[in-house]
Amino acid sequence: MGIRDYSIPESFITALKKGVKGFKILSSKNQALLAYYIWESNSRKYRHKKHQGYMSIGYLELDKGFGRGQFTSINDNLNIFIVTNWRWSTDGIEVDSKTKATKGYKLTEHVQKVKDDYLALTKPKLSRLITLDGKVMHTLPDAIASKNREGVTATAWKDAKNMLPNSIPVDLGKMCALYEHLKKIPQNQTGDLFHDAEDFDIVYRMEILRQLIRLAHTSVAGKAFIAQRYIESRAGRLYATGISLQTAPRTIRSVALHGLYDYDIENCHYAIFSQLTARYGFECEAINYYLTNKHMLRDALASSVGITLNQVKMCLLAIMYGATRNIWHDNAIPEEIGKTKAEALYKIPHFKSIGDEILIGRELILKNWVKGRSTLINDMGKYIKLEEPPNKKLAHITQGLEAKALKAAFTAYSADIVLLMHDGFVSKRRLDIPFIEEAIYNATGLNLKMDHKQIQLPANFDL
Repeated sequence: MGIRDYSIPESFITALKKGVKGFKILSSKNQALLAYYIWESNSRKYRHKKHQGYMSIGYLELDKGFGRGQFTSINDNLNIFIVTNWRWSTDGIEVDSKTKATKGYKLTEHVQKVKDDYLALTKPKLSRLITLDGKVMHTLPDAIASKNREGVTATAWKDAKNMLPNSIPVDLGKMCALYEHLKKIPQNQTGDLFHDAEDFDIVYRMEILRQLIRLAHTSVAGKAFIAQRYIESRAGRLYATGISLQTAPRTIRSVALHGLYDYDIENCHYAIFSQLTARYGFECEAINYYLTNKHMLRDALASSVGITLNQVKMCLLAIMYGATRNIWHDNAIPEEIGKTKAEALYKIPHFKSIGDEILIGRELILKNWVKGRSTLINDMGKYIKLEEPPNKKLAHITQGLEAKALKAAFTAYSADIVLLMHDGFVSKRRLDIPFIEEAIYNATGLNLKMDHKQIQLPANFDL
């Protein structure tokens, strides 16, 4: 994690100094780092896979930031996090002594209250941003970090980094109105933001809305603008750092960006997969049926199994990238929807056919993809070792093509695009879809179709 690629409001550090005994005597760097983990405590990035409501933070990441073993000492002295029981495994990873899960961290009740009280104010003064080395951010850096996630110089988007906007305009008034609206309704699944959310997701959605409101009050980006920073992934994708609109729930993003235009590649990964296998002589009948009738098939799967549409999408993406079709609880699909429903899903003929075609097609794609002596290179010029599992190599290929398609679309309309997603973007105005699709075809050789809509407030919100 590049410490200058992440930032938090200085006002949040000030709140922790006032509310948490011993916080103010830490070094400015340790204050910033600790504030960052408190700030991110409910984020999807650090969400623990086993312990609901806990974070999962790698000990190497903590040692790199605070010094070897220093985080434990700081936490013991300041009582910031509740920590699950753990022991060292034979391979040097911290694991829970009962569940074999990695160590979990959860804010103590007092620190959570300090954070909640800070986020409760919807009309704050402008705050400076502090990077994780404890220094003030005086000007916004380029939108794309100079190093990728592995700490290597980022090259895949090098020619576009000066064109990407490093701040995003938001409708701050409507974001605040949404927050006031949500405070008046039950924070449960009957609430209009929460109908598809589990309990821990309700907490996450309320908190990220309040965090985005705070991030729209910084002096370096300006009021009603949110600073934006991306980091290049191993496959060439761009991931937003920290709390961002890229990772925010769709409803919250639609309020913040309402009036702008949302574009995405239709069923991107399945479309790429189908066209690659056809290139090598295999037609995916079940997958092509899904691409043509995606809404009908998703609805049918959701209804047959008794799961949400979001869960259907997750299961289809999981099966694309190596999720096995058994009911062992640690596997991706049973973990998402439960053993009984996973077993029912596996028995549905069309889902089974899609899984079978993925196994055949994956082998064909990997067999025909150009390789070096020990590596495989994707369309963004990013390498992966040949010894990696087949599902990871397939993901490397498809994500590279996805990123190249997105880069082609961005290059065509760089002056209009304000936010990049993984398979789409947000634009200031309506764009020429055939022109974008032609640019993508020229860059990738794939006929990928774009879907678009104007971003509007949810119909059931009376703000």
